[in-house]
Amino acid sequence: MTRKFVIFVKVNYGGLKMSQQINIGDVVKLNSGGPKMTVSYVTCSEDKDENGNICPLNSFICQWFINEELKSGCFTSDSLEKKI
Repeated sequence: MTRKFVIFVKVNYGGLKMSQQINIGDVVKLNSGGPKMTVSYVTCSEDKDENGNICPLNSFICQWFINEELKSGCFTSDSLEKKI
């Protein structure tokens, strides 16, 4: 059975607040910059990522490539922006 998780996050752009829906499979980027990443899943409980780092509840596990090497990491919703 495939589960689909949808998380709504609040984003502040120049003083204007707008809702941003992030889904599994969406392309996102860190607010501070960096490579484009794909959301692979959302944690349902406190979990650990592939590197053993603790990921809080409702964190996004994202994947990206650097020099053809697959990387992954855990990010909170307030650190990400959805790329369109």
